[in-house]
Amino acid sequence: MTNEIRIDDLASPRLSDLQRMGLEYGESQHTELSVDAVCKAAVERTGLDNFGPDDFRERLEVQLAEMNADTERTGLGRMLWFSDCARSAANRLLIRDLLQRHPEILDVPIERPVIVVGLPRSGSTLVEQVLASHPAVEGTMELPDLLAIVRDLGGGRRRSEPSRYPEVLAELEPAALRELGERYLERTRIQRKTDRPFFVDKMPNNWAHVGLIQLILPNARIVDARRHPLSCCFSAFKQHFARGQGFTYDLDDLGRYYRDYVALMAHFDAVLPGRVHRVHYERIVEDTESEVRRLLAHCGLDYDERCLRFYENERAVRTASSEQVRSPIYRHGVDHWRNYEPWLEPLRRALGPALAHGPYTD
Repeated sequence: MTNEIRIDDLASPRLSDLQRMGLEYGESQHTELSVDAVCKAAVERTGLDNFGPDDFRERLEVQLAEMNADTERTGLGRMLWFSDCARSAANRLLIRDLLQRHPEILDVPIERPVIVVGLPRSGSTLVEQVLASHPAVEGTMELPDLLAIVRDLGGGRRRSEPSRYPEVLAELEPAALRELGERYLERTRIQRKTDRPFFVDKMPNNWAHVGLIQLILPNARIVDARRHPLSCCFSAFKQHFARGQGFTYDLDDLGRYYRDYVALMAHFDAVLPGRVHRVHYERIVEDTESEVRRLLAHCGLDYDERCLRFYENERAVRTASSEQVRSPIYRHGVDHWRNYEPWLEPLRRALGPALAHGPYTD
């Protein structure tokens, strides 16, 4: 394979350490990328080597097979893929090590926000509206406060400069992690309008920071709103977002992004079993009451029938789903993507094994 970048590019300040490792690997060997090479890069980055007993390597093998079979992938594309995989592996090592060294951070008695994550158009607004219809829960909005903490931890860098996050987490003691949690709670109070004991923070993109959330807000309840991959991605593809979500304007990008999301959430399921409650959109459509009961139980809330009448809640909703949550749950939108299936093959290819994750019949 001929790379489109040269070893001279190693001097470029725009390359991160892991991208530089990927370039060195590709230039020196000209062979297929391997799981061992990815894991080695992560170990060199962190000084740790305990990947744990879960199926991380197996999932990586599947991704590698797809990458090596893609003959159209350029040398730059392979380098970026390598660096992304190595960073994911490094994150796994850091989070596992932190939880092993400081188990006490899981039991810090602080407030419990309900943090709803997922992808755009996954049903996260519906989940938030259901929760906000409970008399003990206040709905807020898509809060930017966790992302602000991530930026601060990264060093307030420019986009062209490498971030110190998440590696910097390995340097923080429990007291510093607790301070970050208290900072988050202090910053979010400005969004609170009531004295209800629970509040919802629904910023879908926070799925990438579940490890940080668990470290600084150990008593938070985390809910992952998930929807059929083709349904979720097609809905995002046809939505023009007010800002951000740049990955939603290309079917290949969407599929790869969704696949990365599923892989990272599977990792958190392995290292933090039971910490993340998953709400599948298709299930809540089919059996709303049962799914609402499970959701409330996970959050430590008693069942309340007002949560089934979420559409009567007049609170302001500022997302693309603002109109849908004003009506009872309906089913006709579940399989809307099938009307466009002949044109979704690039998305299906990019999703790959992610299509097998969830209660789907496709």
